[in-house]
Amino acid sequence: MGNAGTKWTEKQRARFDSTVEPLSKRITDRVEFDTNGGCWLWTGAMTWGNGYGNIGYRGRAHGAHRASYETFVGPIPPGLCVCHRCDVRACVNPAHLFLGDHKANMADMRQKGRHARLAGSRAPGAILHEANITPIRRLIADDFSNREIGFWFGVSPDVINAIRAGRSWTCVAEEGVTLNQTEAA
Repeated sequence: MGNAGTKWTEKQRARFDSTVEPLSKRITDRVEFDTNGGCWLWTGAMTWGNGYGNIGYRGRAHGAHRASYETFVGPIPPGLCVCHRCDVRACVNPAHLFLGDHKANMADMRQKGRHARLAGSRAPGAILHEANITPIRRLIADDFSNREIGFWFGVSPDVINAIRAGRSWTCVAEEGVTLNQTEAA
């Protein structure tokens, strides 16, 4: 079973801490200093798939940017995010980091145009595919009910209603219509 979930005594923690390099040294030893933008680019372990650095301390993995902020700036109050002024996820330069709540972090992301608007079948939870939309629009034009069409395609009548009203799947051109007029020229 191992020791999962057991707490360390102060004596065990002290013995462990005395054998580990100071966190500040562990952080600076794992960065490449970017002379152009001033970023400290994390070269240590990375969180799979999202570009953030990862470092273990206090018995568990932490975001390297959060560890850097705590080490060089100070504690992170509960509920706050460590955000990047430079918008480089691998950056751990404390001068590039600031605190903000989740709402402020998302507003900063949108303001800087860093959000990915996933449309169509790439949207999280999408059941339909782009190839389904033209047949659905034909069925709508033939006056089938939202309930019938939804049943045939495995979605709720509300999904079909949103297509009917033009509130969703606008990324798929209507039959015979080109979305990007510059490509048609």
